[in-house]
Amino acid sequence: MSRTDVRVLGWVPDLEDAYARARVFLAPLRYGAGVKGKIGESLAHGLPVVTTTVGAEGMGLVHRHDVLIADTAEEFAAAVAECYSHKDLWARLSVNGRRAVSHGFSPAAVESVLRDVLTDLGVPMPPADSTANATSRGTDRNRPIREVFDALGQSSRAALSLSRLEPGPPRRLYQS
Repeated sequence: MSRTDVRVLGWVPDLEDAYARARVFLAPLRYGAGVKGKIGESLAHGLPVVTTTVGAEGMGLVHRHDVLIADTAEEFAAAVAECYSHKDLWARLSVNGRRAVSHGFSPAAVESVLRDVLTDLGVPMPPADSTANATSRGTDRNRPIREVFDALGQSSRAALSLSRLEPGPPRRLYQS
């Protein structure tokens, strides 16, 4: 790359410093499925993201509210320039992107989804109030999720329920 105002870092062993120094995260994805980890991680750091429709799918992100979405090279370049140079847009994307990830993918959000799915499968779960305030008590923030998985692992009924699931059309196990 011959430009001096754009740096392509390649593989980075620790992204914390890169996130702290970056102004915009670019994710020009052309294929993929589900949640894109680096996009979520960037948003969690408050770093605005410019991505494609493929990059945003599966995460519930909204164009111009949480991220900028562009699918052609021209649109992508324009979105990057706009985000980089408009302070109000940058600030809105930073706040809303962080909020979107926190709302949909925080340990508490994941615990809630896991509880719903496992409860629908008949897995006995520890009381929700025993794990809900793990972060505020200063303990391991992943403890609630581990307790949910522990409940799954200790339940022979869960093993039976899971072994009886057969391939077929997708089932909706919880309300989203």
